[in-house]
Amino acid sequence: MTNEFNDNQGQINIADGNSNISSEYYNGSAVNAVNVETQNINYYSNPPPRINIKKKASCKKIIVIGTIVLVIVTFMTYMFYAFFYFKQIPLKTVIDDYVLIHGGTFQMGSPKDENREEKKYKKEDDETQHKVEVGDFYISKYEITLKKFKTFINEAVHKTEAEKRSNYSIFDFNKNTWNVFENIDWQCNVSGGTQTDANQPVIYVSWKAANEYCEWLSGKLSREVDKKVIVRLPTEAEWEYACRAGTTTAFSTGNNLTTAEANYDGNLPYDDNPKGKFIKNTTSVGSYPPNRWGLYDMHGNAYEWCNDWYSSNYYDECKKKGTAKNPTGPTSGKYHILRGGSWRSYGKSCRSADRPGDPSESLDDTNNFVNLVSYVSFRPVIEIF
Repeated sequence: MTNEFNDNQGQINIADGNSNISSEYYNGSAVNAVNVETQNINYYSNPPPRINIKKKASCKKIIVIGTIVLVIVTFMTYMFYAFFYFKQIPLKTVIDDYVLIHGGTFQMGSPKDENREEKKYKKEDDETQHKVEVGDFYISKYEITLKKFKTFINEAVHKTEAEKRSNYSIFDFNKNTWNVFENIDWQCNVSGGTQTDANQPVIYVSWKAANEYCEWLSGKLSREVDKKVIVRLPTEAEWEYACRAGTTTAFSTGNNLTTAEANYDGNLPYDDNPKGKFIKNTTSVGSYPPNRWGLYDMHGNAYEWCNDWYSSNYYDECKKKGTAKNPTGPTSGKYHILRGGSWRSYGKSCRSADRPGDPSESLDDTNNFVNLVSYVSFRPVIEIF
């Protein structure tokens, strides 16, 4: 008898009789016993048929397939969590300058007696406390600097309305009046000269110019991540929520704000606290300690534009709702909200709840701004995407 095992073809060939095959092994796998009783085989006139046995997966192949499946499952699990939990993380270059603010509920506005000691400078009756809920968002750690705004101007080949005009009215704080100056724009310092410190907050920026910057950054980020990214000015509610950073006091620093904690006019501190310095100028962003959530200059240095129109009774309307969810302000108005106080503000104007509109945001007959101020900047937010 001759038995031939052909591994290459996956076959067992039996050449002649007198064989009793009880068990064979093929490529490491047991092959069911094949009993061949030669005396019962009728060969006729043909050679014996070949018995074809399908090759089974080896242990090595099983390990490889199992590994591939494990990798796929791990990858899909990661993508699941990336989509639901990490989808809000934008590019690293943006993360470095923005803070993720986790939404929540807080009391917006101020108690009626928060500013009672300063009768001469009593706050407007527009800070009715009411419950507000905001969602998650990113907000810039700093006010937008001259350097960043210049990048926008250069890349977008853009001119602000200030650059399109030959002169603007600038408020002279020494004479307490508006004066007309030429060649005043975002490149200038508080005195109207050229700003040489690129890390200073950009000033002489209108609400319109601030929005143009946000639109440019939206487009830039959207192209980089290949999906819609919305950059905009913060709502008034988002701004106050971020400024307070979980506090309920007049300032995120407590019930007092010193000139070691913020850049403002220390000649008139809040609540009869000791006087401080008045440097009569902006300072480089990040020169003072941040609040609990890592945001710099939320009090003082430069006022910051919010997206909302100003209305003195808007808070009363919100209070009637019980909890105002992500309020965006009135649908129209004469001017937009400013927040945070500036280098020339009194202490009470730097409070977390202080909410002036800016009457200098006025238009002429051709719908152009006629006034610019040296104490207004902005910081954008990025919506979760």
